[in-house]
Amino acid sequence: MRAKLTQKTVDQTVVAKGKNSQRLFDGGGLYLDVRRSENKTWEYRYTKSNCKGTFLGLGTYPEISLESARKRRWSLVRCGAKLPTQQRRYVFKD
Repeated sequence: MRAKLTQKTVDQTVVAKGKNSQRLFDGGGLYLDVRRSENKTWEYRYTKSNCKGTFLGLGTYPEISLESARKRRWSLVRCGAKLPTQQRRYVFKD
């Protein structure tokens, strides 16, 4: 079982030489996508009704902290199958 991300890991992660991006898994479908340009975005992976996995952007780091990204993921888990498949953005109530 993989360990959850820590604030130190999130701060210090850079993409390995020769790669364009890297995804770090935190648990429960929450990922940190790190680009070579050092942009970091939070993503939630869920399964659509057609049984295909897709990612929903939760915001960029450091605007959205690790703790806030976990709260946002939990709010998506609570809404279950009512994920915004037709909408471009999901409005979070932090």
